Amino acid sequence: MRKFSLALFLLIGFMSSLFAQSDVSPSKWKPGEIVIDGVANEWYSPLNFYDDKTGLNYAICNDKDNLYFVFTTPDEIKMRKMMTAGWTIQLISKEKNKKFKASLSFPGVKMAWIGERRDVNPMEKKITENPLVSAYQSGTSTIYAKGFQTNQSELRLNNRNGINIAIGADSLQHIVYEMAIPLKELFVPNSITLNELITLNISVNAMERPSFNNGNNGGTSPSVAIAGMGGGRGGMGGGMGGGMSRGGMSRGGMSRSGISRDSSGDRSGMFEQASFKQKFKLVQN
Repeated sequence: MRKFSLALFLLIGFMSSLFAQSDVSPSKWKPGEIVIDGVANEWYSPLNFYDDKTGLNYAICNDKDNLYFVFTTPDEIKMRKMMTAGWTIQLISKEKNKKFKASLSFPGVKMAWIGERRDVNPMEKKITENPLVSAYQSGTSTIYAKGFQTNQSELRLNNRNGINIAIGADSLQHIVYEMAIPLKELFVPNSITLNELITLNISVNAMERPSFNNGNNGGTSPSVAIAGMGGGRGGMGGGMGGGMSRGGMSRGGMSRSGISRDSSGDRSGMFEQASFKQKFKLVQN
């Protein structure tokens, strides 16, 4: 009986370890040249990570110098939530002599009500402009940083000499965030071996619940207007594919049209924080 209990204990420990490892996905080696400009054409398509709660499609890669991310969402309701409520990307390492906890926070941008964007051209199947994305780009002047080696606290977009972040849109005018983070901002340079385990935490803030004011001549606050708009349209502009599988949910959470399952009008999540985590390991070429 004692031997059976010991064997059962060892089996449970082995299965727990195996399950924990299954949550870890390898990064990908950088696919050629990646220009951080908010245009995701350099990434393999479709993006291979998807999270249902935030509506984010994303991908991760690295080279010997930088860690790269791209994020987008075809769910227009959740895209508006990210823009107006703000969101944070956090990177954590618990490895011995390589511990860090760093974050980049994108503040919400208060924008005047903007009507529905132009319909897709039936011939070209793309939209020429999304005024909401343009207004968001103009309003995002500062990204707040914490925990990096150079102790930066505020970043500007399109910084070619350090942590580089760009915001743009794909061919269907869904928001695209691209970023390159130098590995020396996370690790002591001579300690990098390109097999480090990192945890990515993403958190999208909750929007403030609207307070209806009958004395404002029917006016609508930005949060009400954005929460009340229609769902996202299908399609994505580019991505990095194959190999990685999770991010809160595998790509099985997407419909064939590319629209997340809950983009049809469930707006209750607009007023709740949404978050997920993904463990990944850096790779060598």
